[in-house]
Amino acid sequence: MRAWLLLLAVLATLLIRVTVANQNLIDDNNILTLLNKMKKNPPKIDRSKIVIPDELWEQYLARNKQKFRPNPLAKVADTVRSFTHKESKIDDRFPHHHRYRLYFDVKSISDDGEKLKAAELKLSRDAISDASWPTSRHRDRDRYQVLVYDIMRLGVKGVRSPHYWLIENRTVWLNSTEKVSLDVSPAVDRWLSAPNRNYGLLIEVRTAEHLEPAPHHHVRLRRSTDEQDHVWRHKQPVLMTYTDDGKHKSRPKRGRPSRRKNHNESCSRHPLYVDFGDVGWSDWIVAPSGYDAFYCHGNCPFPLADHFNSTNHAVVQTMVNAQNPGKVPKACCVPVELEGIAMLYVTDKNTVVLKNYQDMTVVGCGCR
Repeated sequence: MRAWLLLLAVLATLLIRVTVANQNLIDDNNILTLLNKMKKNPPKIDRSKIVIPDELWEQYLARNKQKFRPNPLAKVADTVRSFTHKESKIDDRFPHHHRYRLYFDVKSISDDGEKLKAAELKLSRDAISDASWPTSRHRDRDRYQVLVYDIMRLGVKGVRSPHYWLIENRTVWLNSTEKVSLDVSPAVDRWLSAPNRNYGLLIEVRTAEHLEPAPHHHVRLRRSTDEQDHVWRHKQPVLMTYTDDGKHKSRPKRGRPSRRKNHNESCSRHPLYVDFGDVGWSDWIVAPSGYDAFYCHGNCPFPLADHFNSTNHAVVQTMVNAQNPGKVPKACCVPVELEGIAMLYVTDKNTVVLKNYQDMTVVGCGCR
């Protein structure tokens, strides 16, 4: 009987080791890939110039269960990125406030092999003064149409005209200053499949009925000549992308072990705060500055009680160890339930990324 139990324990131990090793390759890939990337190309971050869009910051707080409700789009993705317009000489071709081209470099999404779930363009709006409010003669001007085109082909003067594809049309009212959210998923999806054909988006703001050029600087597409940097940073158009790397998974909830104090130092969860500055990660992690990781430590005595949250294998291994300690070690105190955390970090291309990293903090411990 003892020989059979010993054989069972050894076989089960080997099986679990192989399973855990393979699982770790999957789980560790996310954080290890990021760490290796940062080690090879550490970003040079000037924190005074880092601008986190309000929407991205609110989603970070929501994912860490602070104050805000999560964006519905964020529920289908584990990574959120923000992009701002990349200026070029082409901008000079669009001198008006109601018609402007926006270009976003989204190559970093393709580099990480992620799948696009959604993309939205966020446009700020300024309040309109009473003196500028439309009169009864121009009541159609109290609302605008915001039209978004994917630039499919560039024009060549005297040779061919540009080709635009209308992908979104939204009506906005002048009496509101809420940001305008526009679905630009088709365009971003096309850019990812054909990066060399990313010519940007053309945005037009026109009156609702007659589609005349909008007379007010209500929807902000470009920076005013007298606008200061710190003001424009919070008003500039922002492209938000929601992607999924396919590596996260849901874990079945397990019963949490008892957190009662035990003078025998039984298996339990212990406090462990990881300060990203101490481990050299604060150069590229914007938030949080650290987090409660916790760790598991303690004895797994024979016989194992229910509150140790043990597997059948751990029970058998403990029995064999009690009979013959030299043949097999005791069951180990390990994490049996883990949760993820949301992190905001900056890439080497100065892109702010919000990502959920699974299995970062210990919720419960057990003997395995």
